[in-house]
Amino acid sequence: IRYFPPAVADYNNYAPLNRTPRMGLTTDSKDCAYITGHFHGTVDLQGASLSSPSPQVFVAKYSPSGACLGALAMGSGCGVTVRLSPDETALYVNGWAEGRIMGTVIPSQDDPRNGILRPGAFLVKLKLTK
Repeated sequence: IRYFPPAVADYNNYAPLNRTPRMGLTTDSKDCAYITGHFHGTVDLQGASLSSPSPQVFVAKYSPSGACLGALAMGSGCGVTVRLSPDETALYVNGWAEGRIMGTVIPSQDDPRNGILRPGAFLVKLKLTK
């Protein structure tokens, strides 16, 4: 069982209207786990530390024994799902963003005339190295 500190798991402090933030999880053939979600402040992922004053999308990899093998902050928003390619050479992360993800501006899907404020959706492909 892995406990995530409030800066990772406290969704009530940052969620756009009409969105249910959540964390995504997948595993590879070696039983390593990949997670995505969002964090704010400073979090210790027990092997990697991330810090940001604003909510950031993150992805992290854990060994079968629970050690964090690496983590990446990707930009403003929340990661929702994470999936591996069939050959396990790429990791796909998608979610919603309010600004930039990996340096790319993600346009909002706002419709102010109808009172709808929605962040933009994104999909990122990360190349995995051995």
